[in-house]
Amino acid sequence: MPDAPLFTIFTATFNRRDTLARAFHSIQRQTLRDLEWVIVDDGSTDGTEEEVRRFAEAAPFPIKFLRQPNLGKYRAWNAGIRAATGALVANLDSDDEYLPDALERLHLAWQDLPSGDRNRFVGVTGLCLDEQGNVVGDRFPSSPFDSDSATAGLGLDVQGDKAGFLRRDVALAHPFPEDLPTRFIPEGRIWLEIARFYKTRFINEPVLLIHDSGNGRLSRLDRLERAPGDLEYNRFALAHFGTRFRRRGLKAAILMSRAALLLGMTPIEIVKLPATAFGKLATVAGYPLASFLYRRDLIRAYGRVGLLASVTRALPRFVDSRPLRHIACALVASSPDRRLEANVLDFKMSLDLNAPLDVAALLFPRFLVSRGVRFVRHKLAQGGTFIDVGAGVGFCSLYLSRKRTDRVFVAVERDADQRALLERNLQLSSVANVSVHGDLASFCDADHFVELPRPVIIRIGADAWQGGSANVLWSETLAKVSPDVVLVEGASPVSEWLAANKYLERHAAKSERIFVRNTTDSAEANSR
Repeated sequence: MPDAPLFTIFTATFNRRDTLARAFHSIQRQTLRDLEWVIVDDGSTDGTEEEVRRFAEAAPFPIKFLRQPNLGKYRAWNAGIRAATGALVANLDSDDEYLPDALERLHLAWQDLPSGDRNRFVGVTGLCLDEQGNVVGDRFPSSPFDSDSATAGLGLDVQGDKAGFLRRDVALAHPFPEDLPTRFIPEGRIWLEIARFYKTRFINEPVLLIHDSGNGRLSRLDRLERAPGDLEYNRFALAHFGTRFRRRGLKAAILMSRAALLLGMTPIEIVKLPATAFGKLATVAGYPLASFLYRRDLIRAYGRVGLLASVTRALPRFVDSRPLRHIACALVASSPDRRLEANVLDFKMSLDLNAPLDVAALLFPRFLVSRGVRFVRHKLAQGGTFIDVGAGVGFCSLYLSRKRTDRVFVAVERDADQRALLERNLQLSSVANVSVHGDLASFCDADHFVELPRPVIIRIGADAWQGGSANVLWSETLAKVSPDVVLVEGASPVSEWLAANKYLERHAAKSERIFVRNTTDSAEANSR
């Protein structure tokens, strides 16, 4: 077995075939050549793998290539660290490039540390340059400067991109959390955690040239896509460093509350997030500004509709009445937009602005939770398998799959456009426990049920249900999974939910299997 390299260079990439060559050539030019390159492809569709094969044929160093679905950079980081064999790991973005002596400079700074002190340090961090050759952000107070990342970033307010390496054993011991429903967590999250135990040597020497490659940057994600990661980062910063750096602690409380509001949390739920007395006080003090920023986010995202949403979402629960919803929906109906990809609770979905109940979900999300989801959430808590047939297949799958990660949701949607939209919404909302199928007949194949873990929630679109063989397929499905059944056909996702809730509450005591049809006009329920 060959000796392990000194450095592992890690790169996560997503549809960056055209810029990877720049990163590759910068590694080729390194004066320190004791290295390997680990590339984790985060679901690219642009021929990245073929390009990496060409690199591997020409490279004088080993290249490892791993593929994963589009799960986000932080999961790619965890996978890359597990695959690394070098003692020191350096992160190189797929559109950036190292200066020729970058690794050598960083390693010399590491060697300058007394050998007995290195176990107290995690690594070395240097400066970055922009495309014009200017230093990005702030320099460190001195060079070398030995401190921790929290003191440098939160205490001394050293801002801007930085680059360096960290010990692989420390990175393995402090991975990114993978239980969050998001493709984005700020990299500072693990640096703050590491700062609780290790110092970093900072040097005022440039090691990396940053290129702006447009919409590939994670910082360009919209606020809702960022919200779970922003909430986690700021909650952690407030919990562990808020009392130490009170000014930055207050800022963290404001940004935490802003993210929580975007995820549909109530003020009471937000105040419960911090674990310390200072954190709770900072959260209360900063809430007015967080609320303003949240409403500005709505207006920027949805314009006129967002302005209305910023008002209706601020109303107390007792004001959330049917006449008010009708008035608000009428105002939205006059908007030039007909469909809108909107933030509802903590996921993104396409809403029909001509459907009053869809609009109500956007303007009054608490109405949706209390009226449409309450009963089904209760049923899920009791266990069992559900089959839900109707319009808007993705609607409850998105919400409940996030709330119950111990369940597997299956969506059967025959309409190709709707299926593509659902798959996109699942990706945007980082939902991992929903499986999408396009045909009821193939889904009813026994192999599907053998592979599915229990319990399962199966959602079948109304158009996939229709057809001459529907009754036979339905009988086969019942025989194979013996589910608690909710069959609903409705004009919109929200009307489907409300009808299901209404009839289930009425009949659940009598039977575990309920069918609900024609929910837009007169509904019919038959217990089996």
